Amino acid sequence: MASSDGGEDRQTAIERLRVYRIETAYEQIAEQLRNQIVQGTLAPGERLPNEADLAAVFGVSRTTLREALRVLSSQHLITVRRCVTGGTFVAHPRPDNISQYLEASVGLLSGTNVPERHQCDRDAARRARNARGPRRPTCRDSSLGC
Repeated sequence: MASSDGGEDRQTAIERLRVYRIETAYEQIAEQLRNQIVQGTLAPGERLPNEADLAAVFGVSRTTLREALRVLSSQHLITVRRCVTGGTFVAHPRPDNISQYLEASVGLLSGTNVPERHQCDRDAARRARNARGPRRPTCRDSSLGC
């Protein structure tokens, strides 16, 4: 039942307002490069153009490009080498990196905190080690040089 001054209609209109998330430039760049890596357009070991050239391609600052490269580096999709023959290279996939990425992603999607599970595993191992008592060295222990 709308009032004569339209108060309820305005309230309903306000309730329908939403803010839609727009990806930042560095997220868009990271996503495009990630897609090219996953699809094989950019092969493992392949060198990417230098930062200035890549920033020009995307029409962004080098700072924005560097942030996108940091995202990809944290996902182990690229490696950055700082030397005379350095640059940014597509990383060779490693099973342990893929496993960690999938585990973290599934944990985030399911709402479980995967790092806590690992902490519990570490805590259980520490408790078991402490329950055995101090380790006694033997001559078979290579660290003693016996």
